[in-house]
Amino acid sequence: MKKILSISLMLMSVVANAQTVLTLEECKLLAAENNADIKVAKGNVTASQHQEKEAFTNYFPQVSATGFLFKSSDDMVKYDVKTSDVISPEAAAALPSMLPAEMAPMLTPLMQMVPENISGGMLDGGAVAAIAAVQPVFAGGQIVNGNKLAKIGTEVSELQLQLSENKSELTTEQYYWQIVSLKEKLNTLATVSELLSRLESDVNAAQKAGVAIKNDLLQVQIKINEVNKNRVKVENGLTLTRRLLAQHIGRTGEEIDVVMPDDLSEEIPDSLYRNHSESVENTAEYRLLQANVRANELQKKMSTGKNLPTVAVGAAYTVDRVMETNNNFGMIFATASVPISGWWGGSHATKRQAIALDNARTQLDNSREMLIINMENCWNTLTDARTQLDIARQTLEQSSENLRLNQDYYRVGTSTMSDLLTAQQQHQQALDAYTDARIEYQMAVARYRQAVGE
Repeated sequence: MKKILSISLMLMSVVANAQTVLTLEECKLLAAENNADIKVAKGNVTASQHQEKEAFTNYFPQVSATGFLFKSSDDMVKYDVKTSDVISPEAAAALPSMLPAEMAPMLTPLMQMVPENISGGMLDGGAVAAIAAVQPVFAGGQIVNGNKLAKIGTEVSELQLQLSENKSELTTEQYYWQIVSLKEKLNTLATVSELLSRLESDVNAAQKAGVAIKNDLLQVQIKINEVNKNRVKVENGLTLTRRLLAQHIGRTGEEIDVVMPDDLSEEIPDSLYRNHSESVENTAEYRLLQANVRANELQKKMSTGKNLPTVAVGAAYTVDRVMETNNNFGMIFATASVPISGWWGGSHATKRQAIALDNARTQLDNSREMLIINMENCWNTLTDARTQLDIARQTLEQSSENLRLNQDYYRVGTSTMSDLLTAQQQHQQALDAYTDARIEYQMAVARYRQAVGE
């Protein structure tokens, strides 16, 4: 028996050492580093930053290089010349008189060697290389507004990251305080179980002495079974919540537990309340809506810019080797493009963007009011949670006194076991209600701080 107990203690020690115990702040830090939603949001911020840098390159000349090398299976240019079309019989007859006397004897044999038709071809291969640079001069503001839009995209990604961090932090607090609540309830059940065990021992002794009935003992034992059943439920809930917290902070598969807070503040700090009309400007939700308005303003300008002429200047240099000759040349040029046929559809696109801009402004004004209402609701919930906490504390004090009196009454025989067990159950419910009220107050504080943008 001693060996079994020793082995059990060793196993419990190994499990305890393998378990990671974290504070609330440590849980928040781990969630900020490892939470999947935050990782995705950080990736989106990086992608937006690259998109902003990509848009910035449009300010610089667009440089391109082209190379072309070809070899054909046959000559690409062919010719077929009839000699008589080039030199007439009259010209051929007069040619001897036009040459020096010493060359005249040589002319006749040469003329006889010239074929009647001359056929041939050329250009069966070659190479061309060119490099060009084009600098936009005017593009209807599309480049400037495109860069501003890309910068807003980065801002939006950062605000969405902040929202993800806020959501992760609130979820972390929920899991943390839920674990604290369940552990407190386990402590309550342990206290109740200890009281019932002592009561069972006292009633059992009293029954043997003939001063208590068997029904009293059965009622205590039924209550003990009920407490054991509740303990199993609470332990299962605690195990599940610990796993959820571990997954949330990126420690899936690890044994996670939390440090119980030494002292929970039960007073609303005087500095906690904020001016809601001013605080709304600090919330990520409102700043996202403001960014949406600015983005729609830029999109409207870009839509208008697409209907304006575009002007660019450039320079190019070309090198080619065709027909066994090299030809190198450079040039400068200017281009202007006017989207004449695009004005019709472009006007509708501009009107569509104007409507989208109006909708974004309407959404901003409406959401501002809703955010203020949410702040007021969170503050009301906080003050209500504080009131409920006072009531729960008073109820706990009253139930404690009621339990003490019923224990005394039962000992002197002026109260029944049913009355005592009812008082004990009321006290247990009061303890759980007080725990829930304390946790709800902590969550109400966290929700209010997030609502006002802190």
